[in-house]
Amino acid sequence: MLLSKQMFDENLALFIKADNGSTYFPNPRSTVQGNFVQLFNFVGRVIGKALWEQQLLDCYFIKAFYKMMLEMPLDLHDLEDYD
Repeated sequence: MLLSKQMFDENLALFIKADNGSTYFPNPRSTVQGNFVQLFNFVGRVIGKALWEQQLLDCYFIKAFYKMMLEMPLDLHDLEDYD
């Protein structure tokens, strides 16, 4: 749980909270971190390991992000989480 809270810390600049305050999406300005690709890779592995071991993390993504990961088409209703 501590690791997941650190991964989504706003000072790390990898994710931004959506306007609803409970979901996250990737920060377009994450490039301020010199090693942002490696950090996203690490976050993805941690989330994958947690899913594999059926562990809960204290993070939720916006619906559009899930659909992009599953290569599903997006529609206008998916943007409601942004604003």
